[in-house]
Amino acid sequence: MMDLEKAIRKLLTGANPLIIGVGNPLRSDDGVGVYIANELAKRRRKNVLVAELSPENYIDKMCNPEYNLLLFIDAVHANFPSGSVVVKEFREEGCEPTITFSHRIPLSFIASLVKRRNPRVRVFLLGIQVERTQLGEEISPKVKETADLIVKILSEGLKRVAGK
Repeated sequence: MMDLEKAIRKLLTGANPLIIGVGNPLRSDDGVGVYIANELAKRRRKNVLVAELSPENYIDKMCNPEYNLLLFIDAVHANFPSGSVVVKEFREEGCEPTITFSHRIPLSFIASLVKRRNPRVRVFLLGIQVERTQLGEEISPKVKETADLIVKILSEGLKRVAGK
């Protein structure tokens, strides 16, 4: 996971980021992005948005020109071992052909809308491979272990970005 820490540090270097937690907290691992965003908010990290199933409702906030980095955190179905992490930049073509999500509007579409209004923003996905998405179950142990590590790395990174 050292590579993950390096990747996140590199992303946050020189950035004024908005971290966006996406997913359904009622469907076990699908709520991992929301879990991470909530944990960061509890640590009083600014620039964190808990979007749950409707990230499209926050496009105006995402388009704020003060942000030069958007980092969507979401559960993915990418045929990796559960708890694995993928970090990909959304480009004009998007990065979703091999990665699927549970929300209705693709994140690549939201990313393209935001980039039209704020061309200097870079938009990334930090995706965590799910193990299960049954209704009413808690996040699986492997996915939660990865999520807690991401919370730690992002919390420290956001602290550095804020200069505190």
